[in-house]
Amino acid sequence: MRRPKAKALGIFKSKLEQTADGELLSHKADYLYESEKLPYVISRNYIPDFVLRKKNGDLLYLEVKGYLRPGDRTKMVAVKKAHPLADIRFVFAKNNKISGSKMYYSDWCNKYGFPFVFGKIPKKWTRE
Repeated sequence: MRRPKAKALGIFKSKLEQTADGELLSHKADYLYESEKLPYVISRNYIPDFVLRKKNGDLLYLEVKGYLRPGDRTKMVAVKKAHPLADIRFVFAKNNKISGSKMYYSDWCNKYGFPFVFGKIPKKWTRE
């Protein structure tokens, strides 16, 4: 195995990691730094803001957001993946731009398949 070149703190995130690298090197250990990715899943529960029952008995979930935080975006994509048939819709105050991105809330919703509105909840959503 090859050890990456370290420069000052360079590739390391902390002084402690840099020290550990030096110790491993002095032990002549066969190692790599941050060379593997081990996927994991954290099981959580999503609690929608509002749950409406449609005329056919199906449920419609409303998520009301003034600000769509990064954690909320990650969570909602995971919820959609776990429950692809769930009817989850967003009600935003306005079409804000996602910080650090060229996307707006509308772009994000379209990308991930979430119906959305800005401002008021459409009466037709409550009559389905």
